[in-house]
Amino acid sequence: MPKPNLVIITEGQTETRALPELLAAHLRSFGWEPIFPTIGRPGAAKGGSKNFEILLDNIKFSALQHRACYISTFFDYYGLNIAWPGVSEAKAASNANYRQRLVSIEDRLAKEVEERISRNVLWHGHFIPHIQPHEFEALLLSLPDETAFALSSSHPDVSVDDLAGKLKNIVANFNSCEEINDSYDTAPSRRLASLTPYRKGKSSGAHAWQIFQRGKLESVRQACPHFSAWLSKLEGLEK
Repeated sequence: MPKPNLVIITEGQTETRALPELLAAHLRSFGWEPIFPTIGRPGAAKGGSKNFEILLDNIKFSALQHRACYISTFFDYYGLNIAWPGVSEAKAASNANYRQRLVSIEDRLAKEVEERISRNVLWHGHFIPHIQPHEFEALLLSLPDETAFALSSSHPDVSVDDLAGKLKNIVANFNSCEEINDSYDTAPSRRLASLTPYRKGKSSGAHAWQIFQRGKLESVRQACPHFSAWLSKLEGLEK
């Protein structure tokens, strides 16, 4: 089995289960062997933590376990801990659009990690952070037909066509799925939960896996430009 050379640390089990279905084969076509561990402390339950010190520990562990690997992240902007480097400043930047805010956070995270982890452990330029606007579920909304099929298949009282139409109406109000936003009632996962059996953190990993199994990565990239830009960075890394 090929040794991992790309580690993408996720914030939860949903992402760890579903993202490989969406990304692994594509990344392998560029020569990468990705793994998707969930953030957490050794011996403790994984996921649910947005503690930056735990993330640093996980980065160090991955860099030592998989020498010369690249390391990235997949964390939601929604609910991101304001104690993380750059987050409070980005949230206070009222004149910045969502991508400007996220790029500023990612740049600050990369700088902080480079400063705090020795280059003998993590090679220079080998940490490429990604913060997903505004939630992982933006990727699901970018595939409304597939999402409607997966979330209605086990619930005969939910019409596939009706649900797909409602999801498309939500998306139509925004320039991209990534702009579907970060308030408690209107975040992507909340919108899905208001219309479907989708519940973040419960059966969401299985649902997301089914959606990505049927959906096309290119459709996700077209609807989620920040996600697509991150993937372009991974595609272009030097081996």
